[in-house]
Amino acid sequence: MMANDTCVGVILAGGKSKRMGTNKALLSLNGKPMIQVIAEIMQTVFSSVIIIADEQEEYGFLNIPIIPDKISECGPLGGIYSAITFTQKPCFVVACDVPFISPPLIEYIINFPGDSDVKIPEMDSQIHPLCGWYSMRCTGIFEAQLAQRELKLQNALQKTRTVIIPISPHLPFYHPNLLLNINDVPTYENVVDTQILTNQNSPN
Repeated sequence: MMANDTCVGVILAGGKSKRMGTNKALLSLNGKPMIQVIAEIMQTVFSSVIIIADEQEEYGFLNIPIIPDKISECGPLGGIYSAITFTQKPCFVVACDVPFISPPLIEYIINFPGDSDVKIPEMDSQIHPLCGWYSMRCTGIFEAQLAQRELKLQNALQKTRTVIIPISPHLPFYHPNLLLNINDVPTYENVVDTQILTNQNSPN
């Protein structure tokens, strides 16, 4: 599979991990920090992968460019805005707590037909804006939202042409935990106890 060079892979790692009580990006899954699991999956798809985070020292071991938020303390909206303005390319964005994504899922979202500004998946009636494709056309809308301190990503998306992509069991790459967020202690403990990651298909 040839690496995608028309789009940049972006990992958002700027959250405060309040519900976890520790940096969730560095929690161990199968002997690797969760952010490393995600980075390795992204690197199978994209020729360029970056991390959006203000704490550069924590992720230096990954040898991936770490870009600070252009406007600090603005949540995921600020992180995505930072990514698309820094790269000047469309970005496939994923949060640092979604380790079960797969290359087929990423490619399905990127290649989903239709002229749009944003493509994000929906699974089990839940929309996942932190696992999606964002075009350069979002820049102005997001910049205006940030200037007004309107930081809810969902509100910004209402002003874009957003395509919602159903992810259902009939898809060959489907897995019930494909878009699972590991953002609190019970979820993490359940993943470790049930060895979900071990049982997942290899991203390759």
